[in-house]
Amino acid sequence: TMTTSLNETVGLIYLDSRRGAADLSSGNRELLQSLAIEASTILENARLLEQERARQALEEELRIARLIQQSLLPDRLPASGWFRAAGSSIASHQVGGDYFDAIQIGPDAWSAVVADVCGKGVSSALLAALLQGAALRSARAPAEIEEMLAQLNRFLLERTQGEKYATLFYAVIRSDGELEWANAAHCAPLLVRRSGAVEPLEPTSLPVGLLESAAYEVKRERLTPEDKLVIYTDGFTEARNQQGQFFETARLLRLVREHARASCAALHALLIEELHRFTGGAPQNDDVTLLVVEYRPDDI
Repeated sequence: TMTTSLNETVGLIYLDSRRGAADLSSGNRELLQSLAIEASTILENARLLEQERARQALEEELRIARLIQQSLLPDRLPASGWFRAAGSSIASHQVGGDYFDAIQIGPDAWSAVVADVCGKGVSSALLAALLQGAALRSARAPAEIEEMLAQLNRFLLERTQGEKYATLFYAVIRSDGELEWANAAHCAPLLVRRSGAVEPLEPTSLPVGLLESAAYEVKRERLTPEDKLVIYTDGFTEARNQQGQFFETARLLRLVREHARASCAALHALLIEELHRFTGGAPQNDDVTLLVVEYRPDDI
């Protein structure tokens, strides 16, 4: 007699007699069938219990990852003065390793960083915490930025052998308008001029933690009053709507051009609103992180 569960065979009960003909009367067959049903029920309950334990373990891992991720986000960002910022990170149902921050590294300088660790779960969230520690070292000069990223690259390689890496954008903005930045294979941030012109800050190197030979070049730009940097992770432009369509970089470019003169807070709010309108509540597979910084020297 076969034991079945949900129309699937989960086992077999075999009855035989070596001494003589087996009694396969209807009563014995019914007893055998009852045993098969009981055994299949026990096996199915055990399978469901195992699935539930696995689900609970995954939920606990995701809960810890969310706690780690939320602990990395800045409590507040500057809303007045010559440097202003507005940012957010919306965790997906899987939780990844997105991280952003804006840190004052001197009376005349701020740093801005956005990173995206590959993979999901606690391990990615922990690596994001490591990136935060590196950013808090407050690299200011180009040589310091290059060395910070090189050390971070070596550290990740030594511990993950290239299995975990991160894309990262790091910038230093000074009160005189000087912008120094390095892009480790991150989505190209958008330098939005007050005039509406938009300049993508393309990657200058490989991700950190991928190759030992990677070099991290620092580039410079000159900001003018009310210029903004729109820094985001790929979860923003790859967000999907109910029909499976992507938000896409072209839509983001159009929005920042149309609202180039908005404040960083207003532009951030508008972009998040447009994203929510586009996705229509569809679940996302990646975190959505956005940081907008603004240069306002008139308020020094």
